[in-house]
Amino acid sequence: EIPGDDQYEARGPTLLALVSILVGLQVEWGCRTGELLAVGLPDWRADALAEAVDSVVRRTSPDLVDHVRRALHDLVEGLPQRLASLEECGIPDSLVHGDFAPGNARGDGKSLVLLDWGDCGVGHPLLDRAAFMDRIPHELMSQVRRHWDILWRQAVPGSDPGRAAEILAPVAAARQAVIYRAFLDQIEPSEHAYHRSDPALWLTRAADLAGSASGGGAASSATHPTGRPL
Repeated sequence: EIPGDDQYEARGPTLLALVSILVGLQVEWGCRTGELLAVGLPDWRADALAEAVDSVVRRTSPDLVDHVRRALHDLVEGLPQRLASLEECGIPDSLVHGDFAPGNARGDGKSLVLLDWGDCGVGHPLLDRAAFMDRIPHELMSQVRRHWDILWRQAVPGSDPGRAAEILAPVAAARQAVIYRAFLDQIEPSEHAYHRSDPALWLTRAADLAGSASGGGAASSATHPTGRPL
């Protein structure tokens, strides 16, 4: 048993420490992705991720409203170019936690441990950023974002983590839909009622982020999957 409390209510210093732990692990494993894939971690790199997002959009399409479907069609069509542009940001693929959030860490005031690695894989490390930012207080977002960027600029001089996170934001949300779709495929039908809407909610979030980045605001009236208004 890992001592301490789950960090759902974590604030400034603890949030920064969590990001530091994650980035430190990702820097360490960035040159060892072959080992991670060899032991069976899912492949979330560009080609595999684009295929998974395309599949979940197709499967979830009946549950989406028209303007979200159109926005997602554009997102999927542009994925090869979007993901290729990540190379210009200079941050290599590495370990992805997959569900990085304050509540998936435990601490006792002396140490912090990241938990719940069940959705981890190999892909762009900033895939972990969007979901984490959506689970922290709004007033702390700028501080955490700056800290995250500084860590990557120090680890990879000349890199542009801010631009990488912007490019990946809708993709990271769509990846959450992939995770929930796979979860639904594995659980008993009697349990579907509790999670049936999750893929559509995350894809709506992806459409909104893609629209915001392009100035279109495709799903501006959407609600975030955690219940927070966008």
